[in-house]
Amino acid sequence: MFRSAIVQYMNDYSDRDMEEAARYNLIIKWFIGIPVEDSSYDHSALGDFRDRILEIQIRGTKLRGFPTISTY
Repeated sequence: MFRSAIVQYMNDYSDRDMEEAARYNLIIKWFIGIPVEDSSYDHSALGDFRDRILEIQIRGTKLRGFPTISTY
């Protein structure tokens, strides 16, 4: 999914455009690792992926704000 996000960013695709490109463009299919005979994922999967990445980043930021507890 990360490779799809890279292709989407580099080509300035919307989620639906990326879904279509992953379904019909053989070079993009090869790059993101989808077998030629398979159909691609749904466009909502890209949004879900971005939401999960954002959630991980927010969680990491919150954890960095807490003081560390050292045990002696």
